[in-house]
Amino acid sequence: MFEDISNWVTVVSWIVTLFEVVGAVIIFYASARVVVELVRPALGRHPPNYTAIRVDYTSKIVLALELFVANDLVRTILSPTLDQAVIRIHRRHQNGSRPLPK
Repeated sequence: MFEDISNWVTVVSWIVTLFEVVGAVIIFYASARVVVELVRPALGRHPPNYTAIRVDYTSKIVLALELFVANDLVRTILSPTLDQAVIRIHRRHQNGSRPLPK
């Protein structure tokens, strides 16, 4: 039974890591795009459209932040506190499913 839970936790940990990487890539891409959008008009001698740049950048940053918040929620769910772990072991012992470790 513990092997199945261990595998599940490993898979979810990889998914969390993947979402962290995707969030970081989105932020990097959005920042690079802002730089390009600011430099390109400067070379062409006309002012950049700051409103369009802000709206585009904000939507990408919000998406990345949503991924980071979801990662934190999943990570919190996967890491029980010491009290929760002791309660689980105690309940298991009371049900007779496993003896307490010595």
